Amino acid sequence: MRFKTLTAVTTAAALLAVGGSTATAAPSTGSWSGELSQDLALLDEPYTTKFGIQALHGRIALVNVEVRMACGEYAIRDAQVFKHWRSGRGPQLNNGGFTFRAHANWGNKDVGVIRVSGQLGRRNATGTATASGDGCRGEGDWTAKRRF
Repeated sequence: MRFKTLTAVTTAAALLAVGGSTATAAPSTGSWSGELSQDLALLDEPYTTKFGIQALHGRIALVNVEVRMACGEYAIRDAQVFKHWRSGRGPQLNNGGFTFRAHANWGNKDVGVIRVSGQLGRRNATGTATASGDGCRGEGDWTAKRRF
């Protein structure tokens, strides 16, 4: 009798642990869109741009981000990444978290590197994007909502 009770309690605890981790797990497929916001010393107001990211089967499939960079005291340069990967080739998600680097460009000119990191959730996603190149640097925080 005592063995049956112990087995039932152990089985229930194991199911609760598995069910709890599955319920809070980040999705491996979806699309999120939102804004990237930056506070630049050269601008009076925060600078915002659109941000988008897609994941497919536990990997990043597409990202679109633009980061404004300050170059010295008086110059500004924009860096943009619109990157997509073939299925199964993009950066891997780790419990919804990711980080990757990509070459940034503006028009047809290579202007540096953008590093994007974040956390994709069931409804929302948050993260940071940093761009640097040619003595310029910019960083911002992004938030996005999942599209259903």
